[in-house]
Amino acid sequence: MAIIGKLENMGGGRGVVLPAELLEHLGISDSVKIELEEGRIVLTAPPNGTPLRPGVNCQSFDEALHATIGHYAPALRRLAGAPHGPQGGPAS
Repeated sequence: MAIIGKLENMGGGRGVVLPAELLEHLGISDSVKIELEEGRIVLTAPPNGTPLRPGVNCQSFDEALHATIGHYAPALRRLAGAPHGPQGGPAS
């Protein structure tokens, strides 16, 4: 299977959006092992529990993400243009 992708600016780097079918075929869900082999970039599904990068694992990343989203929920809703009540919560 071969696809042509376009490099997109993402945060401080660049990335390629991969089709869901391709990731599913490879068994890749939330994290991916990235290696350079003979001038190629190779993506594989890491074993369960493999850190995203040194010191960060999927569970701690997930916990930090949910805490951050919870803390900034009113501001994120305003940025997204979602309706909100007088205290910044959901409109009733």
